Amino acid sequence: MTGDRDKALVLTGFHYASRSQDPAGLLAGDVTAHPRGLVVSVLTGKTKHSVRDAKILYASDPEICPIRAWTAYRTRLAAEARWGRGTGGMTPDFITRISARACRCTGISP
Repeated sequence: MTGDRDKALVLTGFHYASRSQDPAGLLAGDVTAHPRGLVVSVLTGKTKHSVRDAKILYASDPEICPIRAWTAYRTRLAAEARWGRGTGGMTPDFITRISARACRCTGISP
C-alpha cells in the first residue's frame, strides 16, 4: 500500500503545486471525485487562511495519471481498512520524506 500512497501523493501534489504541509492537512472530504478528475480543497496562506479548489484532470498516460493513482490508493485503503488495519495522519516531515524517496527511486536528486 505504501507504493500506491506515495504515487498518489506525488502525482496529485505536483498538479496543485503542494508544499509538504498541504497534503498533510488534507482530510478525505477535501478530495472530491468529478467526471473530469478531482477537486482538492487546499488550505492556503500562512497567516490569513483561505481555501482554494485545485482541479486535477486525467492524464493521457495511465502510468502517471494522478486520478488513477488516487483511485487505486483509495480502493486499496478501503480494502485494508476492512481488515482492521487503520492508518493515521501524515506530518509535513513525513510528506517530505515520501517525496525524497520517490525522487531517489526515479534517479532524480531531491
